[in-house]
Amino acid sequence: APDEVGTLARSFNVTAAATAARLSELTARAERGTRLRIVAEALDLALDEGDVHRIVEHAMGIIAPGRPMELLMSAPDSTALHQVAVNPNGGAPNCPVEDTASCPAIRRAAALTFEEPDAINACPMLRERPTGPCSAVCVPVNAGGVLVGVLHATGPPGDPPPPAVRDQMVTLAAQTGARIGSMRTLEISRVEATTDGLTGLANRRMLNATLADLLRTSTPFVVVVADLDHFKTLNDTYGHETG
Repeated sequence: APDEVGTLARSFNVTAAATAARLSELTARAERGTRLRIVAEALDLALDEGDVHRIVEHAMGIIAPGRPMELLMSAPDSTALHQVAVNPNGGAPNCPVEDTASCPAIRRAAALTFEEPDAINACPMLRERPTGPCSAVCVPVNAGGVLVGVLHATGPPGDPPPPAVRDQMVTLAAQTGARIGSMRTLEISRVEATTDGLTGLANRRMLNATLADLLRTSTPFVVVVADLDHFKTLNDTYGHETG
């Protein structure tokens, strides 16, 4: 009705609708936060990078069910990118990028959204796909200060992953990079502590640890010692690095 009671009723209806929408938004945000906390805890328990990839795949199915998404990573001694995780519910976008230098998100060290593949400032990798042109969100993965990969999700042209999915991708990429970074740092420290820097051979510390394990488990073993005659002459002639 057009009277004061009717006006008051309409105001209550508008307020109730706005409150319900806000409550729904806050509930969805809380659920996303809970899911990402669980993913972070799972990543902390990962034993190796294979475990990390498996957890990332599970997380993809949670944050973007039905949407193509993949994680491309480079090995510690390489810049080549390889697909290591795929959304189990949405499949893989199969980005053709070959190395870190060819990925705009990695080069710019920032999450990028491409709405139209034909836009002048769109990533050229979005135009020539076996499934046709697409939109995309690309989030770089930073592992200990080194950009080592990209989390990549696609959609139809003009319909990239929404802001809520993008935000979760940014969080997932950060969590993944932190865990992989710590794993690779520990592995580098382990290698440096147990091998000779010049030859890559096991050092005395590794020898002691290996012998201790064999003795503790009563495992039979043999020690073989080899010697080169007149090795000093080789060092004096060609230098110790060559020796």
